[in-house]
Amino acid sequence: MPAYLAPFLSISAVVITLAGAALTLAARAAATAPSGRHHFAAPFLILGLAVWLVAAFGLGMAGTYVAAPGAIPTIEFGILMPLVVAVSAYLISPGIRQLVRSAPQKWLIAVQLYRTGGAVFLALWSAGLLPGIFAWPAAAGDILVGLLALLVGLTHARFNRRRVLWWNILGLCDLALALTLGFITTPSRFQLLALDAPSTLVTQYPLVLIPTFVVPLSILLHLASLVRLSAERRA
Repeated sequence: MPAYLAPFLSISAVVITLAGAALTLAARAAATAPSGRHHFAAPFLILGLAVWLVAAFGLGMAGTYVAAPGAIPTIEFGILMPLVVAVSAYLISPGIRQLVRSAPQKWLIAVQLYRTGGAVFLALWSAGLLPGIFAWPAAAGDILVGLLALLVGLTHARFNRRRVLWWNILGLCDLALALTLGFITTPSRFQLLALDAPSTLVTQYPLVLIPTFVVPLSILLHLASLVRLSAERRA
């Protein structure tokens, strides 16, 4: 395990969490009815984000998701559970729905500049720690989506909503591809590729922070951007 990996991913996860908190506060400031039940939605989301981050660290360090040849994988629970909880909260809470619909679109997009950090997959591949069939598509897709996030986010305007839509589709497809390749190249009962050099690090701390925290959060940011785009279209 490279010495730089744990501090790089740990600091990145904390910075991304702080950016998410700042985005939540910006959404509350832009909300049309920040008082009453809506007043507590922002602190609730920030607290939930912090708890999620701590849980991702704790479960990752405990080796909860470590894969083994022939075993049934558990990493999917770390990916899906945050998504289920977040979507359920959105459907149940009017305050959270208003926050999402009030979030500044340009920051919902531009914040995903952090996706360029996917270049770490190439560094691990060059060190012989990840298979190229996973590392190259995952890294290339993340770097492209991250760079485009800055361009699309900071140039967002009513006339380029189609550009925002296609960026979100590209970002979601990139995540789906990376998750699929990670799943079928990781040691488990369902491993299909990279049998001689599997993606063992993906389910180990600290790299496991990517599929259990960064990836689900990125999916939620894409969904929030699409919801905001729909609200803009109706405005």
